[in-house]
Amino acid sequence: MPPENPHRFPDTRITLLKRSLNAADPKSLDALDELCRLYEPPVLAWLRTHVADPHAVEDLRQSFFVKILHQEAFAAALEPGVSLRAVLLGRLRYHYLDYLRSIHRGRRDQTDSLDSMETGDREKIEPSHTQTADKEFHNQWRLTMLKAAVQAEREKRLSKGMSAQDFAEILDCVFKQNTALQKDVAARIGMDAEEMKQAVFRLREAIGKTLRSLVADTLVEPTESEIDAEIDCLETPY
Repeated sequence: MPPENPHRFPDTRITLLKRSLNAADPKSLDALDELCRLYEPPVLAWLRTHVADPHAVEDLRQSFFVKILHQEAFAAALEPGVSLRAVLLGRLRYHYLDYLRSIHRGRRDQTDSLDSMETGDREKIEPSHTQTADKEFHNQWRLTMLKAAVQAEREKRLSKGMSAQDFAEILDCVFKQNTALQKDVAARIGMDAEEMKQAVFRLREAIGKTLRSLVADTLVEPTESEIDAEIDCLETPY
């Protein structure tokens, strides 16, 4: 048996889902639906950039998730190293263009695939402000991931007896990195300066590790370098 790749991250959530989809596991669609809906905010942010009517946005959101969960193309796109972020964004663009095409032809059945369109027709309905929408998607994805990491660490610390107020104040110091603020918070929660410094450091480090794990969960069979690249992408302004 060949040795395992020491640079490959342990099986991630999306990796396991990819396997279950390939094995036609009846529970796999429910699991994939759950994972996709964790990252629903970026999808909504993208749609709201293009569509003003909130009812239309909600219809598009629902039909998008129904469609991708029943398309073999979506599962096939989940290749090693590919991110769920990239796959969702790519399929979302196609879904919206199909929606525009149905309006363009005076109908909303959305039964025909965009793939059958002529290039000229596709260009006529290509959104002119897709870059703005992609930026909103990127920023909301980053915020969603960070919120999930913070929430996970909050639950851990509260389960060990830390008060919600103390966590919120230390978290504030993590993001603001202000010495004066740290001193004020330390005084309020009964820590000396060194204890406060260590508390902030440990929380920042823990959030970083959790974020890394969450990022890995959106990649198929990722290597450590691929996780690094995805994190770099999230940290880079669009």
